[in-house]
Amino acid sequence: LVNFSIFSHIIRHRYDVVIVSGYIGITYILAIIAAKLSGAKLLFKGESTLRNKKDGLFKSIYLKLFFKFFNVLFYSCNGNLKFLNTYSKSSKKRYAPCTVDNEFYRNGFNKKKPLRNKIRQRLGIKENEIVLLSVGKLYKRKRPLDILKAVNNIKKSKFCILLLGNGQQREEIIEFSLKNNIKTILPGHKSSNDVIDYFSIADVYLQLSDYDPSPKSLNEAMNFSLPVIVSTIVGTCNDLVFNGINGFKVPVGNINSISKFIKKLELKSVRKTMGKKSLDIVSKFSIDKHVSSMERTIKNL
Repeated sequence: LVNFSIFSHIIRHRYDVVIVSGYIGITYILAIIAAKLSGAKLLFKGESTLRNKKDGLFKSIYLKLFFKFFNVLFYSCNGNLKFLNTYSKSSKKRYAPCTVDNEFYRNGFNKKKPLRNKIRQRLGIKENEIVLLSVGKLYKRKRPLDILKAVNNIKKSKFCILLLGNGQQREEIIEFSLKNNIKTILPGHKSSNDVIDYFSIADVYLQLSDYDPSPKSLNEAMNFSLPVIVSTIVGTCNDLVFNGINGFKVPVGNINSISKFIKKLELKSVRKTMGKKSLDIVSKFSIDKHVSSMERTIKNL
C-alpha cells in the first residue's frame, strides 16, 4: 500500500498502459501521477461493490476525484458497475467478466467424480447425507453461522455442513454444532488443488456474506455443477445466480428464506437440474473473454 519506488519505476520504463487495481493506498496515487507524467494511458480494474451502509463524505469526494484520472474503467459484474456509476459519470466503462480458471476446475472435477464416495467415506459423510458447502474465512462478514441456523430450522439428520476456511468464528461454530446436534466438518484452509476434493462431494453451495464484491469460490462451485444459494449483497449474484434456475438469492441474514431454499434442494432431481444450469451459466464467464475484452480496449486506446 506504500511503495514509493513505483513512481520512479513507471517514469523510467515509460509504459504505454498502466492498470490500477485499487484506490486505497499511496502506491495507487503515485502510480497515477507517474503514469500521467510519462504519458501512459490509465485503466482502472477493481471489483468493489456498494455496501449496505452509505459511504462518508470524504470517501465520496475522494472517489469521484480519483476516477476522473482514468481513460477506461473496467467492471467485472453488475454490482461492480453500480459502484463505478455511483462515483463516476464517465462513459468509458468496459466489461471484463469476473472469472476463474474454469478448465482447471472442470478437469479436476472429472478426475474426482469416480472417487466421490471414497472421499465422502474418508470424511465420515454418509451416502444419503446432503452436503452443504461454503468456502471462505470463518468471519462474521461471511456469515457461516447462518447456514447452521438455517439447518437447525429443518430436519438436521439429512444434512452435513462443510465449511472450508479458518477464522475467529471457528469455536462458535463448533459450540453451536454440538449444542444443536448439527453435523459440521471444518477441514480448515485448503489450496486450490485440495479444494477440488470438497467441491466434488458437495450437493449445494452457499455464499451468504453481508459484503462480498466478487467471491471467486462462487464461480468455482458452479464449475462443479452445484446449485447455489447466495445473499443479494454478493456482487456477482445478479450475473451468476437466477432464482429457481440455478439457485436462489436471499436477503442477508434471512434465516427462514435460507431454510426454505435448502428444503427445496433436498430433491436430488432438483439439484441435478439446477446444477447443470450453473455449469452452463459459468461457462460464459471465462478467462478468454476477460482477456479479449482487455486486449480490445487497449488496442482501441
